[in-house]
Amino acid sequence: MRNEFLVVLSLVGAACNAQLRETEAPDAAPVDAGGDVDAGPSPVACTRPGECSLVARTCCGVCGQPAVGDMFGLRWDRTEQYRSVVCGGPGPVPCPACATMENPHLTATCRASACLAIDVRTDTVSACTTDADCMLRYGTGCCELCGEGLTSQLTALRKDALQAVVRCLPNEGACPPCMPTYPATARAACNPQTRRCEVTLR
Repeated sequence: MRNEFLVVLSLVGAACNAQLRETEAPDAAPVDAGGDVDAGPSPVACTRPGECSLVARTCCGVCGQPAVGDMFGLRWDRTEQYRSVVCGGPGPVPCPACATMENPHLTATCRASACLAIDVRTDTVSACTTDADCMLRYGTGCCELCGEGLTSQLTALRKDALQAVVRCLPNEGACPPCMPTYPATARAACNPQTRRCEVTLR
């Protein structure tokens, strides 16, 4: 099992490069995690986005807000095993005392049967032609905030790509019966230069 995850670690850099290619070629070949067929599914094998978790490449993550290169996609049911390997065991780890932030634009999706970390701002899931193609959302997690949050928590997606972006993992419960409220100053618009949905403030 340890060797299996060490192979995944060795391929994280390749997976990040593959992620950049995926933004232009969604049908690219999946990342080969080198899993042992007798040990069950590969740590990155998937059939739908809801099977993929967004995982930090290192045990403690990064100080500040992570970029897509700091993360990768992994099967949701293999994250604890991976953390045990990368952190050297199940116990507490003395991580640096620095502030960390979530990046609302990052998510893990399933493409070509492999989990993949993406930044929705540069991925095809935010491709658009008009403002009507775009929608606001508080991050890419399963459940949005109840009520109004901060503009820094918002991301913009193509409306018909929602199912490919939002991660509702099998071990997550039902979302609370509440609705998000987006700041009146924020809207989702299609950038005419990049042809990507983005959050704009007015």
